[in-house]
Amino acid sequence: MAKKFLRDQLIEDGYRTQQATKPQTPSYAMMESPVGIAAWLVEKFNSWSDTVGDDIESANSKDALPGQYADG
Repeated sequence: MAKKFLRDQLIEDGYRTQQATKPQTPSYAMMESPVGIAAWLVEKFNSWSDTVGDDIESANSKDALPGQYADG
């Protein structure tokens, strides 16, 4: 469990650095394209969920992910 935590921290380090130093940069891409924001959200759900391997559907269904934001 500690090894997985350390691995996850290393993987997310680039994201944290980007947000800390140039927080506006990702927003340009996301606001230009609904697909960009959807891809970012799905990637974060995959990263933050307790998945089996890299299978996002082991923790979140495909139907549930887009539905959480469609009415937003």
